[in-house]
Parts: sequence; C-alpha cells; structure tokens
Amino acid sequence: MPEFKIIKNALCLTFDSLNRIGSYNIIVKSNRIFDIEYNTDISDDKTLLKKYPNATIINAENKILVPSFLNACKNSSYIFSGIFFRDIKYDDINTNVSLRLIDNYFLKGDNSEDLLNLFKVSYLMSLINGECLVNENSKYINADLILSDSLNTIKIKPNIILTVYDNYISDYILGVNRFHCIGLREDEDLNNYTINSIKSTLSRGNKRAIIEAYQSANSSDTLRSLFGKSFIKVLLENDLLSGKVIFSNPVYLTAEELAIIIDKNSNILIQPTDWIKLSKKINELERFFSQRNSSSLLIGTGYLGKSVFSQVKLLYSIFSRAVITAESLLRLITIRPATFFNISNICGSIEKNKLANFIMFDISDLRNILNIPEINTEFISEFILENLSEKDISDVFFHGIPIIENYKSNVINYEEIYDVYTSLLKKIYQVGRYFDFKEKILMTERVKNLSIGILEREETITETVKPDNYAVTIENEESEFKIKGAYKTGILNGKEGGFYDEESLIDDAKLTIKELADLNNGFDFLDLIVEGNYKYTDKSISENETQTEDKSKVSFKKKIYFDDLEYSKDNEDENKPSKSLKSSLLSYLKKPKDKDEKVKFKKGKLRFGFDDE
Repeated sequence: MPEFKIIKNALCLTFDSLNRIGSYNIIVKSNRIFDIEYNTDISDDKTLLKKYPNATIINAENKILVPSFLNACKNSSYIFSGIFFRDIKYDDINTNVSLRLIDNYFLKGDNSEDLLNLFKVSYLMSLINGECLVNENSKYINADLILSDSLNTIKIKPNIILTVYDNYISDYILGVNRFHCIGLREDEDLNNYTINSIKSTLSRGNKRAIIEAYQSANSSDTLRSLFGKSFIKVLLENDLLSGKVIFSNPVYLTAEELAIIIDKNSNILIQPTDWIKLSKKINELERFFSQRNSSSLLIGTGYLGKSVFSQVKLLYSIFSRAVITAESLLRLITIRPATFFNISNICGSIEKNKLANFIMFDISDLRNILNIPEINTEFISEFILENLSEKDISDVFFHGIPIIENYKSNVINYEEIYDVYTSLLKKIYQVGRYFDFKEKILMTERVKNLSIGILEREETITETVKPDNYAVTIENEESEFKIKGAYKTGILNGKEGGFYDEESLIDDAKLTIKELADLNNGFDFLDLIVEGNYKYTDKSISENETQTEDKSKVSFKKKIYFDDLEYSKDNEDENKPSKSLKSSLLSYLKKPKDKDEKVKFKKGKLRFGFDDE
C-alpha cells in the first residue's frame, strides 16, 4: 500500500493556471503531487487517514507554501571567491590574476576531489535556499567531468541543467539524451564559424543557447569589427533569434537591438547582483523590466548572487510596483524558467501530477506575522518579498522528500559540510594568493602615502611646533623666524651625534618649542635644564668639570650655544666657585641698559643642539 504525505493548513501560493491561493491540503505520493484538496472542510486527521491510510500528516499552520525556485544561471566556480571580485568589472574578469589561478587549480586533474567538493557545497546551498533546479554554467564543467559522470556521485543536489561551451561535449550529452544548454562567450574565438556551429548544434535535439555578449564596455565595437555589422543582426540573419536563445546580462544592448530580441521572442537573463557590481551601467537595468519585456525575462545568481530569492528581493527593493509587481518577480523564478527550459509540465507551480518540489516559509515569528487585509496573490507576494528571507525557509520538499523539515534535516550532515566549506575557503585564499596581493596593494598605498606625506611636511610651519618628530632648521635670519620640519621617527639628530630620547623627554620634561612672541623678552628655556637636573655632556669637556649627576634623565651629548650672549661653559674660570648656569645668565640679562639700547642678535645661526641644515 502506498504511503502518502499530507500537508495541511498551509497558505498555498500555487501560481497555477487559475492563480489560486488559499489553505489547501496537498497530498504527496512518491515524488509527485497526487492531489490537492481545495475544499478545506475535510481537514481533521481522522477523516484524512480514512481517505489516505498510513499517511504522514504534516501540520503546516503559520507557514506559506510556494513552488520551489528555479535558478536560471548559477556559476559555482566562484561561490567562495567573492573577495576577489572587489573593485573589478566584467572587462577585468578574464585578466584578473587571482581568478585565473583559482581556475587553473580546479581544472587540474590532481584537484578533482576539491572540485567535486566545490559543487557539493554549492548544490547543497541551492537546495537549502529552496532551489530545486539549477542551470550550471561553470567553466569547470569540462570533458573529464562529463565523461567520468562525477557529478552523479553527489547524493544531495537539485536537478542540474548543464551549460557547456564545447560542441564536442554538447554532442556527447546529446548522445546520452540529456537536456542541456550550449554556451557562447564573447571572446577572440567568436567568428562566423562559431555562429554556424551554434546554429547547427541548436538544430539537433532539445537544448537551449545562452549567449554571454554585450557585457564589457567595448563589446559592441568589438562585435561590430568582427562581423562588420551589429551582432544582433548577424544572429537574426542566421535564424538564431528565437525562444531557444537567451542573452545573459546584456549590459550594452541598445534599445533598437532589445526591440529586435523581444520581437523574435528571445529571452533576457538578468543576474542583478552581477549587474550592479560588475557593470558600469547600473541605471540601465530598469529598461528590461517593462510590461512588454517581463514575459521574456529570467533571473539567475551568476557569479556573485547568493540565492535566486535574494536576487528578486534586490529587484523588489530597487523598482517601484509600477515597473514590475511582486507577483511577477516571483514568477520569474518559478513559472518563467520552467517554460524556457521546457519543463513546465513537471514543475514551476503547485498542481496535480507535478513534481512535489515546494518550499515553506515560517511566519510564526512575531516579526513575520501576516498582516494584510485580504488574501490575494499580489498581497502575499509583497509580504514574502518585504518580510521574509532565505533564513525563514523552514521546509524544503524535493521530489517528495523533506530535505529540510522545521529547520532540521535528517539527510544533511551539517558538520561534514562545514568542514568541507572551511577547508575549501582556506585553499582558495591560498591559491588565489589573497594575502600576497593584499600586502602588495598595501605596500603600494604606503609608498604613495609616504611620498605625499613628505611633500606635505616640507611646507613652512608657522604654528606651535612640537619637536618630537621634527628636525628643525631656521630660515630667513634677517626678518622672520620660521621653522621648517621634515618628519623623522624616533630621534632628533644634530651635528656630530647630538640626540635626545623622545619618549624620555616627553614623559619627564614635556618639552615644547614655541615661536618667539617678543624678541626683547625671549623665553625661559633654562628652567627645564637646571630645575629638571638633566645631565649635560660633551666630549670637549674634561672629566674634572662639574656635572649634574642624574643618570635617570636625558643626556645631551652636545653643548647648548647662545652665540648672541657670547657665553660658553668653556669660558668659566675653573678656580671660581661653581655657579649655576641659570643664575649666570639671568644676572647678565638683568644688567642695566640704556633705554634706547636694544638687544642685538648676531646673524650667526641660533643653535639649540640641532642640525645646521
């Protein structure tokens, strides 16, 4: 007897042909939706068990049930490498050294285990975020990976549609009857032969073409120089503009070219985070979301998007409801990709006989309580995009199996995934040489700042100057007293080895040099020397000369000269009683002078133990 699962009391946003919404009973049998009871009068467990014996009943009260999401473009190559995309644009991706090093590492056969772990974590993240179908367009999907069928060794993963960039791989996948996409990048290999090859490939079997063009700043000119005309017109002439073709983030597509694409029912794939961070035309995004164009749009995560749900939330925050409605945005990650990939008969909406792929948002949290006046699709869609995030996804059903149930999982080993995640992260930082390049950038910045700083410090200083980081010289002796400083760290150098210890001097003496306000009065520099009992030393003084003994204080290894006063310690009479330096100078300064007499300063340099320069 088959076992059923019955989800009851959930508010269901079906996106079916009638756009129904309400509290329905969803009956799941095996991997399909067996039935949907739109009449909720029969909801007690006894009645349900009579109708479906041995059924597992799941009470989804205070939850919103929606179809699972479909990610139209996911590039697993760089899910851990977002740090290397800082400050780069589409034009720089192929020349970025770190990204090329990462590519070389994962494409090397010896690192196949790490490559599988990369996809393993990427796909598990997609499932947890409610993505039950992913179009993988990583450049790491190479022939070896396809031939070895290594991706099938990953047990927990969503349905995968591969985008390949090699016609030989495409033919092999076609031979095993597997739906896929053929990719076309704008590079030096793009020519008429490539166009004919894509046309031939699309004509064989069920597949789609994803064209990555018009992303770089000079793309239009490059393509025009290659073909002698607009690239869109080249595709049009080769019958490549159809519902099977999609253009990925066509940043530099003109309005005329966009009109041709829409008229031919071709599609536009938008990766909002990539567009905003990697393109130079952010404001051009809105023109793709008109009422006329929205039926041709799909949404993917690309290089930098975390989840397809976060991408539509980003768009919802950017655009007004007049540009695109909340319901339309949710349809871009459910119904629209199912139609493009020709799988709308099995997924994209909550309907009978479709795959039991759906997710449930938890609204039991006080911050997530439903607060709308009436139940309709647009109001519920607005509530979801405004109030909920991936972290509010409490349940994920994939092919009828609860991958996550009430935020818990019986099939995911989170500890193992966490270990793989952290290990890969460390390797990618090492392989991409993040810390090496960071130090190089910082060193360049230091050199730049240092050169600028030196130039700035060579300006004349007219305010109060602290000497603790400056070597001082005096200019323009005839008129102004100016101090010109050049930054030096640690010590203040004088001629013939004179110095002071900056920390000791600052802590003990709190020494400052001030600009002279009045030349007649000068300033009392000697309080510091005498009262502080600093030891004065000079090689020219004999050992018998009297010196103040205090080894804990700063030693000046050079004399202090006051050439204006014609005073030097060498002139002291050794036979006379020792007299303090301060009292001698003060007595000299207090000598009576004529009223008209002014102090005459010599034009020789005034030296305070500093350099002559």
